[in-house]
Amino acid sequence: MVVTIRSDILLSTSCRNVAVASGTNVTSDNDDADISIQAAVDFEKEVTNDSGGSDDPDVYDLGDTVSYRLTIRNNTPSNISNLTTRDAIPEEEEDLRDVIATSGAVNNTELNNDRLEVNNISISGNGTATVDYDVSILEDSDFPLDNYGLDSDADQEDDDFYPEDVEDDDIESSDNDDPEDALGSPDGHFVSLGEDGELTVSTSDEDETQGKLIVDGDGDDFCILELDPSGQDNDSADEEYEVEVSQTDRDSDFTSVGRATDNSECFDIGDADDDITWARYVRIIDTSNRTRDDAPGSDIDAVCILNLGGFVENTASLYSGTTLLGTRDEEILVDFTDAFDDPLRPNDCREPRLPPQDFPLPPPPGPPPYVPPIPFFPFTGLPTTGPLSNAAVPLASGILGLIAWVMKRKKF
Repeated sequence: MVVTIRSDILLSTSCRNVAVASGTNVTSDNDDADISIQAAVDFEKEVTNDSGGSDDPDVYDLGDTVSYRLTIRNNTPSNISNLTTRDAIPEEEEDLRDVIATSGAVNNTELNNDRLEVNNISISGNGTATVDYDVSILEDSDFPLDNYGLDSDADQEDDDFYPEDVEDDDIESSDNDDPEDALGSPDGHFVSLGEDGELTVSTSDEDETQGKLIVDGDGDDFCILELDPSGQDNDSADEEYEVEVSQTDRDSDFTSVGRATDNSECFDIGDADDDITWARYVRIIDTSNRTRDDAPGSDIDAVCILNLGGFVENTASLYSGTTLLGTRDEEILVDFTDAFDDPLRPNDCREPRLPPQDFPLPPPPGPPPYVPPIPFFPFTGLPTTGPLSNAAVPLASGILGLIAWVMKRKKF
């Protein structure tokens, strides 16, 4: 018996053939055989202007151009025809253009709607066909942050700019020991790690396709607010801690980005011991060896994200006639910090200022003290007692003064 294997099988797979023997006055029996089938067609998708790997993909900025390539390989010696490939670009991208197909015809109607469709692709035996095309990432306020659960008009107190969850902790302190006090914006509430204690926070869940991430953007990428020295605790001392980042929650994947003792210190993912361009987890490890008072170890108030980003997924599909042969996904890493109206800056990750105190105002001043006018005449008056001769001198002086005043007025 000879059978023919379908020519449109996309992926390597296995096939089981079962034969059954039966008849009158005989015991029925069956047997089977497994064969491995080499894929008739391989379908791949890649970004041709991304030079990084899975851990360190290039970080695209808003407005950048992304170049895609679809590759279809015929693994049989026979010719294959009537293939169609499609790609409805995601909401985060636009301006599908510069389509170059080595086989088939581009559907310009779909192209005008930012959808790729190339029909009637034919590939000779053991040959290859490719489709290249470019798209642009949406710019600034047009980028759909809501796809990532974020708001473009978020202010500095909103959770958009801070880790979402405590992934793990090993707090070595019995005071100020709530790890969730390290979440959210700087508010004066902190967790004391204790001697050699540690805390791991995450920006999003690993299962989220479009969760927010810390990306290696311009300058420093995130800051940590450690409250010492501060009026908020009793030890009032600079306490050292080490910071590690990771893309997964596996301990072996964490890599150091540096140490700090300052009240607020910022870090760059580009300084990591391993070559990575994004991180989902931040781990803070106390190295201060301080255990005194009620705030032992490093006192962590907040982790502030300066450069926010996420993955944009693009899916292409391949058809034989109307039969779907398979799909291929490709992700790019985008820094969408500029899509926020007012993103965080290093100076925003500071100990909160105390509200101004009301001091009582002094009472308004009273009326000025009375000052008697200076008499015009150069004598203080006639004596009221004593002999009349005592009044002669002041009286004469007064008369002379009066005459002088009158002459001056009349300008003699």
